[in-house]
Amino acid sequence: MGRRNSSIVRKLLYIAAGSALFAAANLLTDHLNFPGLQVVRPGIAVPVIFGALFGPIVGFLVGFLGSTGSDLLTFGFYWNWSLGNGLVGMVAGLAPLLFPRVRRQWLTIVAAAALGAVAIVLGAGVVALTDVFVANLTPDTAISAEWIPLATWNLIWGLPLLVIVLSIWAVVRRRVVR
Repeated sequence: MGRRNSSIVRKLLYIAAGSALFAAANLLTDHLNFPGLQVVRPGIAVPVIFGALFGPIVGFLVGFLGSTGSDLLTFGFYWNWSLGNGLVGMVAGLAPLLFPRVRRQWLTIVAAAALGAVAIVLGAGVVALTDVFVANLTPDTAISAEWIPLATWNLIWGLPLLVIVLSIWAVVRRRVVR
């Protein structure tokens, strides 16, 4: 098998594993409710992490397919939520493309966290603003009842988990490479 084929197979494995992990995290935390938000998914860290580690295509597909999988098993398919979660992974996945040669590991983590934050806010915005049409929400309701609470809770869950996983990832990679 050529180098290109092994890279494609590896990315497909990342997508499958990440999608399954995201769907499982969503299903396991489906019962969590917090003030101001009916759906809280700490698993949002999964597409952010997979995007930051493996790039925008992997990140998008992990977010989109993982969201679709868990939603089909619970609420039904909502394309805008799958798209929003896919965008979270895709935007976070720009980190390795924009900062490929950062020498210091903490700068890489800071860059991934900054793009992860932008990704989470953007993804929540896509969900909320498309729900104006999909769920017949008013723009004010979409912003105050969905976008702000969803982005806030996803930032609270997603960014610390991203920093923890990337920090552990860096240590493990250094030890394995030696």
